[in-house]
Amino acid sequence: LLSALTVLTIITLLSFDNVGNRINSVFLAPLKAAGEALPALALSMSLIGDLPLVLGLGVVCALFGQLRGDRGRGWGVALGVAGAILLNYLLKQLFALPRPEGSSLPGFSYPSGHACAATAFFTLTAVWMLHNREHRSRHIGYLLTIPPTLAVALSRPLLGVHWMLDVVAGVAEGLLITAVYRIWLFHWPSPVRVPLSWAAVLALLTGGYVILVFDTAAGRYLGS
Repeated sequence: LLSALTVLTIITLLSFDNVGNRINSVFLAPLKAAGEALPALALSMSLIGDLPLVLGLGVVCALFGQLRGDRGRGWGVALGVAGAILLNYLLKQLFALPRPEGSSLPGFSYPSGHACAATAFFTLTAVWMLHNREHRSRHIGYLLTIPPTLAVALSRPLLGVHWMLDVVAGVAEGLLITAVYRIWLFHWPSPVRVPLSWAAVLALLTGGYVILVFDTAAGRYLGS
């Protein structure tokens, strides 16, 4: 909790400083060039963090947990993702920092909503599924959240719609939400375990969503 809050504070201060502007400028050009070379990959990476998707999956987790008898613990995933999205919106309005020049999206840039919401969903889900399992399983599961989190975060500068500091702040913001949830579950754990196979169901739903919306999203992000 303290680490996430510290990172978010430092990145926020940097974003209003010339040092932060230089960091953003240095990273954006090569990342955007890589995204233009692999547009379908960059877009697919971004779509797994779409706000409607992660919020919908959060509700699905909550309902599944309710059916399993977890006494509402799964609703922490849905509420956590919703809270992350709301907090991100408020921070964007507060800081009102512009997106990179030529961005295909309107609105403010800091922090990244995709990075925040995706980080919150991946890590909240991992904590919910693993909090009442042995130490080794928990930490392997936590490590497995890193690739999708990084994929979504990197996809935003690859698509040219966010600066690098935007996505770092978004990840820290999502982890802040998850830290609160983890502390709560530590004190009030679920009486049942969620089967690990549930992760495969979420992956299949995510893949189906990406296929379904890819063409529409390509028109918005890639102009094709």
